[in-house]
Amino acid sequence: MTSPAAALPSLWDDALLAAALITIDPKGLAGVHVRSRSGPVRDRWLEILIGLVEPEAPIRRISAGIPDIRLTGGLDIGLTLDGGRPVVERGALASADGGMVVLGMAERMDISAAAVIGMALDNRSVRLERDGISTSHQARFALIALDEGIDDEGLPTPLADRLGLRIDLNAVALRDMLGTVSSSNVEQARKVLPTVVMRDELVNAMCSVSISVGIRSIRAALHLSNAARAAAALRGSETVDAEDAATALRLVLGLRAGPPEQAAEPEPETESEADRSQPAEEQGSQQEYNQTDALQDILVAAKDAVLPKHLMAGLQSGTPVNRIRGDAGKAGAVRNKARRGRAIGTSDKPPVPGARLDVLATLRQAAPWQRIRAASAQCARRLHIRKSDFRYLRFREKTGTTVIFAVDASGSAALERLAESKGAVELLLAECYVRRDQVALIAFRGRGSEVLLAPTRSLVRAKRSLSALPGGGGTPLASGILTALAMATGLTQKGQSVITVFLTDGRGNIAIDGGTAKESVAADTEKATRMFRAAGARAIVIDTAKRPQPRVETLARDLGAEHLVLPRAEPKNLAREIGMRMEN
Repeated sequence: MTSPAAALPSLWDDALLAAALITIDPKGLAGVHVRSRSGPVRDRWLEILIGLVEPEAPIRRISAGIPDIRLTGGLDIGLTLDGGRPVVERGALASADGGMVVLGMAERMDISAAAVIGMALDNRSVRLERDGISTSHQARFALIALDEGIDDEGLPTPLADRLGLRIDLNAVALRDMLGTVSSSNVEQARKVLPTVVMRDELVNAMCSVSISVGIRSIRAALHLSNAARAAAALRGSETVDAEDAATALRLVLGLRAGPPEQAAEPEPETESEADRSQPAEEQGSQQEYNQTDALQDILVAAKDAVLPKHLMAGLQSGTPVNRIRGDAGKAGAVRNKARRGRAIGTSDKPPVPGARLDVLATLRQAAPWQRIRAASAQCARRLHIRKSDFRYLRFREKTGTTVIFAVDASGSAALERLAESKGAVELLLAECYVRRDQVALIAFRGRGSEVLLAPTRSLVRAKRSLSALPGGGGTPLASGILTALAMATGLTQKGQSVITVFLTDGRGNIAIDGGTAKESVAADTEKATRMFRAAGARAIVIDTAKRPQPRVETLARDLGAEHLVLPRAEPKNLAREIGMRMEN
């Protein structure tokens, strides 16, 4: 392994260094955020890491979908039934006390489960309040979070803020996996760590860099300090120097930079009379000040070398930067009362009709009372379960949001609206491709309406379907409303959250049967709006006219929709307004 003092180690060298530091100070660094796809590189790094852990330390592997009962522990049903008294089972976190927990696909973990792990990392223990049990278990462990997310996907916030080290193995090739870590050096570093000290100026310099990149969490400052002290201990030194600080900046904040350029050494100057007359204490103080200045220059150079230009421009303009440590991405709308999805707990009453019975939770509820019930029962049974013991599963389902564009494609003005809708569709798809959101397009013109683009998440398919959009003819407003309602109803029945966006001037002139009689047009439009409102469908009516039209506001009120006036409905404006409502 490259020494910590080496200039700009490779990504693999930094990964090995992170493995060493987390085993030297697991309490101070809490864990490692590993961005890496599954493969031999990650497997090799985990193998090296486990080899550095103390032999008696437990290693527990868990998945992102682990149930809460397995994570924190609970009532042991078998032992409780056999013994006739409550027996507590230790969860995965408590069973990893003194060792490490390897969390697979950490980017998919539910935020509530991530909060439980975060509290355990803070308190070094797990508090159990379940099944009539109130107890706590020690849980002193380091967390290795394996993140396979892409682009903006990342760890849940409770984990991202608590893990001290971060590495990225996605850019490491098999040929780059050279070297390893000496376990004897790690063992010696554990002994040296309690004696390692760090100057206040160095702490202040690292904190300044952390704040300058938009990270104001106190945990980041503590992680920088602990990482620098562990790096010094790995070198066998009891004093943290600038190279250890640079190591901490790389592994904690992800700031990588080469060594600063060395200026040409000036010719030695003859000591002047004033210098000879300066007291020795002042000379020492001046020398310490110069060292601090040099350290600040090194740290600032590292920051400048790694941050993109647009981030630096934002910092100079006062815009905060809060994406450095990674945030969890949105993955569709959430329905708590669902028949399927991720189990989030139990309930003593069915949360939905036909809810599934949680057999294990029911047995846990009944187990502590078996001896009392057996003594009072008049029939000999092994299990005594009552209706009040029944527990039902509660599910949380992630559903997508589908935006249905219902566009008035009649007349010459429709050409502009179609172009704007096409641009908004493409922008929304480009921004939401990592979520479960979909976009559909309905155009009503001539004698009826047609579906130009079925609900899709494919940007390529959308561009192909939108390449030639028809326009012109009459305005069959009622037909467009009914077509949008039919699509919205079908998607809602599948569990989707639906928003229908109408772009129209509100002037319908074609009835459902294709006639042009004003009485028929008005009756059909009124009937269609009444059906849409009765269905409770969520909608937005956008008035794109240069001046707001009263009939568009009336249409929005009849549909039970939100009225939005966008006289300049550019694609970016449409995508922004609709995207904000998709998040709500």
